[in-house]
Amino acid sequence: EIAVDVRRAWKLIKETQEFGQLLNSRQKLFGMPVTPFDQIRKLSNEFEPYKNLWTTASDWLKAYTAYMNNPLVNLDGEAMERFVAESYKIISKCFRTFAEMPIVQEIARHVKEDIEKFKPYIPMILAVRNPGMRQRH
Repeated sequence: EIAVDVRRAWKLIKETQEFGQLLNSRQKLFGMPVTPFDQIRKLSNEFEPYKNLWTTASDWLKAYTAYMNNPLVNLDGEAMERFVAESYKIISKCFRTFAEMPIVQEIARHVKEDIEKFKPYIPMILAVRNPGMRQRH
């Protein structure tokens, strides 16, 4: 799965940034010139939209499968609502970011449309999961 590779690459980028910061702090401590790590920062900034796209798409597919295959009593409606809203926000930003890359933008569009199709069901799930509703039905 692409998201696994993307998460692994993102972790390496972050670890490299942390190592650079540690090295810089030690260089300052010993009065040495600080090594610039601008390329790592640039790489992080350029890679982040791809990370957001692939991890959000992966997380959405997993969550959607769980929402559709688990009993309603096992779903946390409020957490679902937050997750869907956050996923939609991120994937919408990805859609705009990749405007000049139609193939990548198509992936974001597909995920965005899937989320849009699911959003109307959230109020119903919240209502059914309401503790007062459970006692009556």
